[in-house]
Amino acid sequence: MEVMIAFSIIAIVITTLWGLHSKTVYLNLNSQFDTQAPFLAEVKMAQIVENIEKYQEAEEGDFGEDFSGYAWQSSVSKVESETLGDLSEKLKKIEVTIGFNDGEFNYSIISYRLLQE
Repeated sequence: MEVMIAFSIIAIVITTLWGLHSKTVYLNLNSQFDTQAPFLAEVKMAQIVENIEKYQEAEEGDFGEDFSGYAWQSSVSKVESETLGDLSEKLKKIEVTIGFNDGEFNYSIISYRLLQE
């Protein structure tokens, strides 16, 4: 009887420790993503702004071996506004989304840029 109680206590402790370990791994991945995703999004946004004339539609890709598991999607679109009039034709909406672990984590930024001639 005492052996059964000891085994049940050990089973409860092992199960609890396993749960704590799993949560720690998840929180580590989450904090890593929360740190790197904004940086990667800003880098991609700067690349798009630098050559905004090339970007007409949605594009996607990854960051190679340096940031394996991270992927990006971007789109550049025109802004339609009656209030802005002719100025709206020079205004572009840029959206960048960073994904990690096949979409388990996502981070998006949106920027509006006025094109200069």
